[in-house]
Amino acid sequence: MDKIKLYTNPKAQQMLYDMRDSGRIGHSFLITGKQGLGKKVFAKFLAQMILCENSNNAPCGECNSCRKVAIGEHPDVIYAEHSGKLEGFSADFIRKEIVSKAYIKPNDSDYKVYVFEDCNNFQTRTQNTLLKLIEEPPKHAKFIFTAISENVFLPTILSRTTHIELFEATREECIEALKDKGADEEEIAKALEFCGNDIAKCFAYIDGNGEE
Repeated sequence: MDKIKLYTNPKAQQMLYDMRDSGRIGHSFLITGKQGLGKKVFAKFLAQMILCENSNNAPCGECNSCRKVAIGEHPDVIYAEHSGKLEGFSADFIRKEIVSKAYIKPNDSDYKVYVFEDCNNFQTRTQNTLLKLIEEPPKHAKFIFTAISENVFLPTILSRTTHIELFEATREECIEALKDKGADEEEIAKALEFCGNDIAKCFAYIDGNGEE
């Protein structure tokens, strides 16, 4: 099964499930939280939910769409490219590769999902290039942004997005994630000692990247 498992933020997860059950998943999402909280994983989970072929049980982790999203090969999930020293987004790229192509129908699914990761240096000029599309999107277009803080975004974009704020994992959630990874009790204890309840850092420690 290729369903992405989320260990943290049950309230945020429930909000997505409530949207799914009501049949009204929003068109634009902003996922915020400090570094290492799993914003990109949460974004991929949301993309799975949007594109899943089993709408009553999305994301199922078993359909063709879920599997493709999980391995990063779904043609209707488009990741915006970063550019420049500050790893922002080029207004020209947004205009040519996203705004001009957003109205083209999806390849395999009912929706196209545009993912903007690490929007921590999202310049105003670039946001303005995207603004009209966010304000009046085609029915088949969905947008997911991840950032440390919502403060980088224009108020006009924020007003049209569903904000999901992520928080640090509890100790119990971190232990569950490490057990699923295959860590034994000694490894788990050491990971928690050095990395606290940061799942990403604990995983890195277990993988042998403890110094990093």
